[in-house]
Amino acid sequence: IATKKLVELESQEQFGIYCLYLCTNISNNNILIGLQASIYFKNYIMKHWVPDEDANTPYGNISINDRNIIKENIVTGMLNAKEKRIRSQLEQALAIISAKDFPRQWDQLLPSLVSNIGNFIQLHNNQNIPNNEQLNQLLPVLNTLNSILYHYRYTVKSQELWEEIEYVLKNLQEPLQLLYICLLSHIKTQENIQSIDYLKIMVQNIKLILEIYLSLISQEFPQYYVDHKVIWFESFTYLLNYTPDKQNGLNQLRPTN
Repeated sequence: IATKKLVELESQEQFGIYCLYLCTNISNNNILIGLQASIYFKNYIMKHWVPDEDANTPYGNISINDRNIIKENIVTGMLNAKEKRIRSQLEQALAIISAKDFPRQWDQLLPSLVSNIGNFIQLHNNQNIPNNEQLNQLLPVLNTLNSILYHYRYTVKSQELWEEIEYVLKNLQEPLQLLYICLLSHIKTQENIQSIDYLKIMVQNIKLILEIYLSLISQEFPQYYVDHKVIWFESFTYLLNYTPDKQNGLNQLRPTN
C-alpha cells in the first residue's frame, strides 16, 4: 500500500524536492530513513528525468521548476550527506541528470564543483592538513567530474563536443592541477599521513584526478597541459615508484591497478 501511494505521489509537484530534502536533512538516529529516501530519489530521477522516446516534450515527468530546484540543491545535498551510502545514491542521481542536462541546461554545475575544489585548495594554502572527512567530501566532487567528462574518451569529434571541452577546460584545468599538486605534496610529506585509511582516501582522490586528466586530454592535448607537462609527467614517475613509509604500518598498502 505504501509503495502504491508513493508511486501516485511521484506525479505531484515538488515530490522530488521533498525526497531530496529528506535524504540530506535527517538526524544521525534516522540514517536508515535517509538511505531509503536516497535510493527512492535516485530511482525517481532515473524513471522521470529523461522523457520516453514517444513523449511530446523534451522534459520527463518533472516540471521545469522542480528540475531547476533539484539542480540547485543536489550538489550541496550530496556533499552534506551524513552517510557514505546516501552520498553514493545522490552521486548516481546527479550523474543521470548531468548526462541529460550538462552543460547547456545546467551551467551552474561545473562552477559549483570547481568552487568546492577551490575550498580544498584554500585549506592547503592556509597550511592546514586535510582530515578524513574533508578528503571524503572531495571524493564525490571528483567522482561527479569523472562521470560527466568520461565520454570525451570515446565520443566522435564534433564542433559541439569541442565547444563543451573548451568550456570545461577554461573552468577546470587550473583548479584541477592545483588540487593535484596539493594532494601530491601531502603524499610526499610522510608525517602528514595519519593512517592506512587516510592514505587510501588520498590515493583515491589522486586516482580520480588522473582519470579526469585522461578524459580532458583524450580528444586533443590542451595547450595548458602542454605548458605544464613537466608537473604531470614527473609526478607519474613519482607515483609509479611510490612506497608508503613503514611508520605506522603504512607499508601494508601495496600498489594496485
